[in-house]
Amino acid sequence: MHTLRFSVANTLSVGVGSDHPLDLSDGDETMFRSYVPGIVRADSVSGRADVTIEHVESTERRMARTETGVRIFDAWESRFPDYLPHLLYGMVRTRLLERRLFCVHGACVGTDQGYVLIVGHSGAGKTSVTLRMMERPGTRLFSGNKTVISFGEDGCLNAVAGTPTITVREPEKEKMAVIGATDLVAKWGRYAGLPSPDRLSVSDAVAIRHIAIVRVDDSRSECVILDNSSALHALFPFFLDAVNADVVLDRLEDVFMGTADDELGRYLSKKLRDTLATVPVGSITGSSVFVAEKLSGV
Repeated sequence: MHTLRFSVANTLSVGVGSDHPLDLSDGDETMFRSYVPGIVRADSVSGRADVTIEHVESTERRMARTETGVRIFDAWESRFPDYLPHLLYGMVRTRLLERRLFCVHGACVGTDQGYVLIVGHSGAGKTSVTLRMMERPGTRLFSGNKTVISFGEDGCLNAVAGTPTITVREPEKEKMAVIGATDLVAKWGRYAGLPSPDRLSVSDAVAIRHIAIVRVDDSRSECVILDNSSALHALFPFFLDAVNADVVLDRLEDVFMGTADDELGRYLSKKLRDTLATVPVGSITGSSVFVAEKLSGV
């Protein structure tokens, strides 16, 4: 078995193996880092992995569950299939939840004075706002798409890992120059790129001082601080990343289910209530310039 080893969020070990040699290209690695928060190569790590994907070269096309992951029968032909980053994220997400670490569908950006967690539905404009904020000197990116969140005992909220890449559609491709991203990887109608090192946060973890639920809409300009009850209901699904919890694997005619149980839901609800006592949550709608200006002032 040819196996690649990874570490995720400094807490999980991941093994991706195949009975055929695997070639992890720079583009493959960029896509992994775009979908799996905190993933880095860790070939020196030995021992049993927390999360495993075992591949058997076959025309059978099916997936079987194992104790630590899955075994896939499919014709990879020594190349990673498009479904792999999505499946790997789904598997990692469930294991992080077991450790009470939450993969939030959102970006995290800020300065030495504090970081903002930017959440919103797909297509709401999180990336546009993030790029606008990155235009300001001294602003650094902690994560561009998915952020791993840890709750402290005193109500504090910390980002402990994230996806360091930013992905954009064709119209915003040129804006990637703002963050010093050059070698863009094109996939599924989007472009993914890694900011230059001076635009990335060097911290292993950062404190979240403010949470913003954003929506880019040039026809409106609205900024309100949500009451705790409204904020709790709005944030709950984002902190579970419920939209991406279940991974449909059409090629394998299977589904990886990542639905959270009731106990985890109660834990998250309590921790969010504790956090909302100290961390304000804003709902901001407007142009990307308007939203970025509001967030830069918090």
